[in-house]
Amino acid sequence: PMMCAHLLRNEHDREHGRIYMASERFFDRVLGLYRSSLHWVLENPGLTLTVLFLIIALNVVVVLKIPKGFFPQQDTGALAGGVVGPEDSSFAPMKNAIQQIEKIVGSDPAVQSVVGFTGGGGATNTGRFFVTLKPMSERVGAAKVIDRLRPKLNRITGASAFLQAQQDLRIGGRSSNAMYQYTIEADNIQDLQTWGPKLLAAMKKLPGLQDVNTDQQNGGLDEYLTYDRVTAARLGQTAQSLDSALYSAFGQSEASLIYTQLNQYYVILEVAPKYWATPAGLKSIFFHTSSSSSSTAVGNTPLAAMATAHAGTTALEINHTGLFPSVTVSFNLEPSIP
Repeated sequence: PMMCAHLLRNEHDREHGRIYMASERFFDRVLGLYRSSLHWVLENPGLTLTVLFLIIALNVVVVLKIPKGFFPQQDTGALAGGVVGPEDSSFAPMKNAIQQIEKIVGSDPAVQSVVGFTGGGGATNTGRFFVTLKPMSERVGAAKVIDRLRPKLNRITGASAFLQAQQDLRIGGRSSNAMYQYTIEADNIQDLQTWGPKLLAAMKKLPGLQDVNTDQQNGGLDEYLTYDRVTAARLGQTAQSLDSALYSAFGQSEASLIYTQLNQYYVILEVAPKYWATPAGLKSIFFHTSSSSSSTAVGNTPLAAMATAHAGTTALEINHTGLFPSVTVSFNLEPSIP
């Protein structure tokens, strides 16, 4: 207080500009409004407490009803979808499924364009498609578009399609067919083969979850050939010649390269499509064989005379999280779930 007498100056005797005087009048009005409101609150304590409790209750309702999440869901005008077919599907049925999906999605009034593909790496029974929506003024929200397309896509035979809205920010996780993911890891594949299907079945039963799917696919068809080396040697064949012939028939080996003035074209050696469509095509593979005691040709010998085929199943792909094999189950939430 003693320093105030020395430092502070009497402002009433000083002349100030228009801005200063205008600001002082504004502050005086604010102070007067606060003074009158404070007097009213002190004179009406019952009504003041009632309004206070109503505001607290309203805050509780808002907290319960407002959508919550790590990042708010955006409507960027783009959708991404995944397609999963039966584990024994080849390129031809997956192509047909993609064409059906493009036709269904493209017919929606909110869709501007859609493009899909399959066979671009990964499992042979998977595909992807991307959707561009019309401007927001001409359509409903992306979530409503997905809800409208979901029952139509569920009626497709031969494949399952999953849609999600593309986001500008995506933290963590991996590329999947749904917004949310649950991943389990193990130090061996056998445990995942046991617990992966159990996890998927349990999550499909949970209320509030939809589009539940997994990246575990252990039912791919496998044809295992066992060479009879003695018989093959007697017919002038070796394991290497058998491997080479099978690769030329089914491996799309490059036979030559044709050059033109502007382009170059690869000549690919393979059997006709009707022979590689099913494992039965192995019965149509013949070898020009000869006697082991001489170079005299003895005719064409079928592969079945020198090898035995055993049908089985195998994993189409094994996903990893870090160094360990893993299974990821992805899912979306129903609109009623906050």
